[in-house]
Amino acid sequence: MNDRVLRVDPSDMQPESMSRAIECLRDGGLVVFPTETVYGIAVRSDRPDSIERLRAAKGRDADKPMAVHVGRFEQIERAASRLPRLAHRLIERYWPGPLTLVVPDRTAPADAPRTVGLRFPAHDVARALLGAIDVPVLGTSANRSGDPPACDAATADELIGDAVDIVLDGGPSELKEASTVVEILDDGWRLLREGFIDETAIRAAISKTVLFVCSGNTCRSPMAAAMFTQLLREHLGDDDLEKRGLRVRSAGTMAFPGNGASSGAIAAMQDMGIDLTAHETSPLTPDAIREADFVVAMTEEQLRAVRGLAPDAHARAALLDPTGHNTLDPFGGSLELYRKTAFQIKEHLATWLPLVLEAP
Repeated sequence: MNDRVLRVDPSDMQPESMSRAIECLRDGGLVVFPTETVYGIAVRSDRPDSIERLRAAKGRDADKPMAVHVGRFEQIERAASRLPRLAHRLIERYWPGPLTLVVPDRTAPADAPRTVGLRFPAHDVARALLGAIDVPVLGTSANRSGDPPACDAATADELIGDAVDIVLDGGPSELKEASTVVEILDDGWRLLREGFIDETAIRAAISKTVLFVCSGNTCRSPMAAAMFTQLLREHLGDDDLEKRGLRVRSAGTMAFPGNGASSGAIAAMQDMGIDLTAHETSPLTPDAIREADFVVAMTEEQLRAVRGLAPDAHARAALLDPTGHNTLDPFGGSLELYRKTAFQIKEHLATWLPLVLEAP
């Protein structure tokens, strides 16, 4: 170690070390800093000379972008002119944390990249450094291109210390794995790099989920889920709802897992051009309720069951019928009763469509 390496305890940050690093970055210097994933190098975004110095030190191509790193939520607006709805959902779930978002950059010149990467580390030292700078800060991993990333200050200093001005030593990186990178598009999203957060977790966090609830999950709730899925696809003109950040599920307060839809429900849905033969019943659980943005129950009894399993879901749970009436239960009845129930459900779903689509 040498005098460019400054030890900083995240739980009791030394003002002198932090002030020196902040002033160095403000003056256009290159500062290695810790994050929860790997160590990075920070540089002001408005200093082309410093950026070129960093690219040369890393051996990084000029056309390879670097993410803007922020230490405070207020700084996000300086880096991105507009955040799509799906970005807000991931930010709410994972920031600060090991997630990099690539979002549209409406302020970029026509001949410049039209997206910007954003990263909000969950490390106190990183946030103190980045949050003190009044211009967007670019960051990249503290290593030479092609080399493994550094997960501690000593390794970072060994790999690239000669090319930087200060190395902030905040201890070993907790996760020791790169951040997950997700690109948010106007009409969906795509995973660019799977890091500490896997694709399954991203898909669950990014999706707006509608959960329909009945008793046995063989009739009303699967019919409602199937018809609402069809309604969404027709409205959006897209079969891939999950790409658009939408998931439709169903469950039953007294359901046993793995059974199928009732024959009457299958026949009634077939009349509407919907195949319900692959449906498998699912019991209602607290986790299923917590994951849902909208919990739509067929009856008052089922609504009480929802709120009993997850009291915090009170504001997200409601009856399918906006007038407060229970939905017919066709179980064991004639095909005509199933058809009548299906049309009743379909009529009420039209009310739910704008509520779901317009919700943040």
